[in-house]
Amino acid sequence: MFTLAQLRCFITVVDEMNFRRVAERLNMTQPPLTRQIQSLEHAVGTALFDRGARAIRLTPTPAGETFARSARAILAQASSAVLDARRIAASDTGTLTISPSRSRRVMYFCRDSSRL
Repeated sequence: MFTLAQLRCFITVVDEMNFRRVAERLNMTQPPLTRQIQSLEHAVGTALFDRGARAIRLTPTPAGETFARSARAILAQASSAVLDARRIAASDTGTLTISPSRSRRVMYFCRDSSRL
């Protein structure tokens, strides 16, 4: 399985297409960044980048581009879940929507269980 940190590294590499710039942007050195990407590729089971001597690009197969789209969606949904949870925590009641797909399930929360 992969982590959200690995997905963030991957998407940043996709956006920059340069490991040195990405490492600087993420305040890390290149070796840990490379390990994150290699670990992600191992978890996914395929190479996501075509690494040349001077350049890097997504794989010429649809795997890299498809995974990049999915990774962006996963990161957006994770961010949305955090914001929803914070909004609920700031009020007495609210809803939190968590869903791995486009269909959504709604759960109701309240701080005082005697209100149920």
